[in-house]
Amino acid sequence: MYSLAHRLFVARGWTFEGERPEADKFLAIGAPHTSNWDFVAFLAAMKHFDLRANVMIKDSAFVGPIGSILRSVGGVPVDRTIAGGLVERTIDAFNRAKQMALVIAPEGTRSKADHWRSGFHRIARGADVPLLPAWIDYPSRRVGFTPLMELTSNVKADMDRLREIYAGRVGRRPEMMKPVRLAIEPGPA
Repeated sequence: MYSLAHRLFVARGWTFEGERPEADKFLAIGAPHTSNWDFVAFLAAMKHFDLRANVMIKDSAFVGPIGSILRSVGGVPVDRTIAGGLVERTIDAFNRAKQMALVIAPEGTRSKADHWRSGFHRIARGADVPLLPAWIDYPSRRVGFTPLMELTSNVKADMDRLREIYAGRVGRRPEMMKPVRLAIEPGPA
């Protein structure tokens, strides 16, 4: 699947930017997330950078043969109806692992929303792992990784850095893009 995704995106004129992250453990975030094609684009990027990672995906996507395909590329079903505990379980998994790369969509959904979910920040900080900001830009047909970054206790400063990284990146469905902002951030929206 990784190779097929890579061939498909290269054939359509997409390019890949950045460098392969050199860390035993990291949490990657992929944004903007406005289409199911984003997942395929990130598979292509992972192939390009010779990475294998697990990807958190809502459990309802794991139906029939699609479920087998998602599992084969590292998909981890997440039941979003169970309140609490996911952040803590993910931190525990990072703490137990010698190597672990996990990808999540900080927007939490492809639907319209007014902010990102804060779980990625809490996981990276709690597990003391760097963050790999991965991005997609449909108009320029580019997918990329920025250098690993260490998150701090200053949520606003971390989000300011992420706003710079994601500024100008446009999803497949721009009208569904969410602002690079957390509900827990101090200050005005």
